[in-house]
Amino acid sequence: AVGGSAPQAAPADAVDKTLLAVRARGPVAPTGTPFDQTLLSGIERRLARHVGPIARYLIQTSIRSAASLEDLCSLLAQRIDHPDERQRFLSEALNAVSSGATGHPSARLEQSQRLASSSIAAEEIERAQRALAETLGPIARILVQRALPQARTSQELWDLLAGHIGPARERADFLRRAQRH
Repeated sequence: AVGGSAPQAAPADAVDKTLLAVRARGPVAPTGTPFDQTLLSGIERRLARHVGPIARYLIQTSIRSAASLEDLCSLLAQRIDHPDERQRFLSEALNAVSSGATGHPSARLEQSQRLASSSIAAEEIERAQRALAETLGPIARILVQRALPQARTSQELWDLLAGHIGPARERADFLRRAQRH
């Protein structure tokens, strides 16, 4: 052999080992996470359809800065390049979170009682949902359902919903719609 040195390991070998480590079974999130492991596994499966086996790693790194499962889904959606796929993932993941969080009959009853006791008019809720859907798509329905128990006034509802809109200009446009009656 010319040069007399052994060939170095190809970079592809290192990538394969990384992918194997990511594929290893085990908890999706670090021990002690406040998030339900079953829901996290479902989110991982949905994310893997778009980004491949690195989904587990993305969840493990994103979970540190997520305050809720909805935040986690939003952070993960940012890792998907194609806008249609990003929206599809976000919609599916938040639907899973919503149905998983309220899957038990007593939880659904409690949620409906909270919504019924809301002091915000149904027309205002629907208007906010339509305005949010113009920016975020069909996920708006779920985000409104999540925000209602926290909002005591219609302005609080609009402010909570605006927090889901990333670009400042779009957020300002959304909040301007709150002022129109």
